[in-house]
Amino acid sequence: MYGMVNEGIRTFIIEKFGEAKWRAISQIAKQEDEDFILLKTYSDKLTYDLVGAICKVLEISPAQAFESYGRYWVSFAASSGYENLLFMFGPDIRSCLHNLNLMHDHMGSFMTDIIAPSFQVVEEDEKKIIVDYFSKREGLAPFVHGLLYGLLERYQEKGNVDYLGPFGEGHRYCINFT
Repeated sequence: MYGMVNEGIRTFIIEKFGEAKWRAISQIAKQEDEDFILLKTYSDKLTYDLVGAICKVLEISPAQAFESYGRYWVSFAASSGYENLLFMFGPDIRSCLHNLNLMHDHMGSFMTDIIAPSFQVVEEDEKKIIVDYFSKREGLAPFVHGLLYGLLERYQEKGNVDYLGPFGEGHRYCINFT
């Protein structure tokens, strides 16, 4: 995964739980670098090791760790210089969801070995959006659940995100607007 993912994890832990927790997590994960290079590729194993260490230190499940980080991710990406990119592909949550694949394709032009997920809006009306998520990586469905909540917050929408379960080769979510 790109360093931006791991750097996001690092800043998430420091902001929410403090430097001491990050040091404990990085020690368990055998992560020696202070900072991650945002556009450098790191092994997926390192990211999963960091999440495993978070689970040990914070005494939470991988699903809880990934979902909490997913909620944080949108604001982290925006504060890391990608705010314009987010708005370029959607001034509101609906257009953003329709353009997530296009955004990942655009990112692939400068992140050459990106393994991007894909998203498909399969149904929508004024009260809900149903989204399918597909990825070659295992275990990230809770991250996407949190990410969808992060998008609601980013676009100042009110609603709930329901995980509808595995669907074909992917996962399905329903955003219910309130």
